[in-house]
Amino acid sequence: MGFQYTAGLPNRDRRLGFITLEKKRHAMINGIKWGTNIKDLPDMALVGAFGGGKRIYTRKGENKKIGDADIEVVMYGFYKDRLEDMQIHFRSSANFEKLKEILYRVHGSGRQPIRSLETYHWYGNQTSIFLAYNKFLGKGAIGYTFMPIYKQEREDRKLAQEKYTEMVGNFKNLKKYASKLVGRWEREGEGSS
Repeated sequence: MGFQYTAGLPNRDRRLGFITLEKKRHAMINGIKWGTNIKDLPDMALVGAFGGGKRIYTRKGENKKIGDADIEVVMYGFYKDRLEDMQIHFRSSANFEKLKEILYRVHGSGRQPIRSLETYHWYGNQTSIFLAYNKFLGKGAIGYTFMPIYKQEREDRKLAQEKYTEMVGNFKNLKKYASKLVGRWEREGEGSS
């Protein structure tokens, strides 16, 4: 199983698969429609879970090449069981240069916020893409994020934080009130003995 999204690509780019999604409005990533429920993907294996409904999976039988570049792992992020993002991890400057060339060819030069760092961004209406490489560690990643689900996750976290802050405030008020009641009970108890 490799990167399968090839419709409408020139023959020379069919092997690049998922990287061409910007031109296709990000309907799919690696043959999977954004927002697909994890229950509909039996070839996924759970790697880890994070608080707030985020789970990370790998896909059994995943292709370990993109073009001529070797990759280590592809991880799929699901928020509330729906596909939200994908990260591709790789090693070596040679693989970084190959992947960067592919992304540049497909999406243009991207935005490089800090010229001294090998980090690039591409922004679409529905999907955000990043490429990052740390030359000291010899590691890098490409990430794709489906913005509608990401925005929902961010809003859910904001609401959870607001509820937590409200709960802490209520607890502090209850604690103040409870200490006044305990003090009153202690005084009443002393007075009646």
